[in-house]
Amino acid sequence: MAEDGVRIHGWYLPVLRARWVTLLSHGNAGNISHRLDRALLLQARLRSSVFLYDYRGYGASEGSPDEAGTYRDARAAYRYLAEEKQVRADELVLFGESLGSAVSLELARARPAAALVLEAPFTSV
Repeated sequence: MAEDGVRIHGWYLPVLRARWVTLLSHGNAGNISHRLDRALLLQARLRSSVFLYDYRGYGASEGSPDEAGTYRDARAAYRYLAEEKQVRADELVLFGESLGSAVSLELARARPAAALVLEAPFTSV
């Protein structure tokens, strides 16, 4: 649940003896079900568990999308991994795809992580 009470939907996809946990912030189109191929690749190639979540207003998450809300949603996903799954910051990879790059970058400014990966970030707004 985000700081403002909006319920965020996500999937935790664990890997046995994972080296990392990847928090994936997706791009503008679609929802987490459209990112399963990427999650499977991260699991197979990097031995990383993956947490996918939908921003408010996407998929099964409540609310309506807005910029500030996407940052709250990312913080909620981070908090879930830290508190519920006991993931340490030095095990966590923040992965942003397109729009999710800005979300992951903002999260990295506020919370510690082992790495930040930006795929196809935009260069201007």
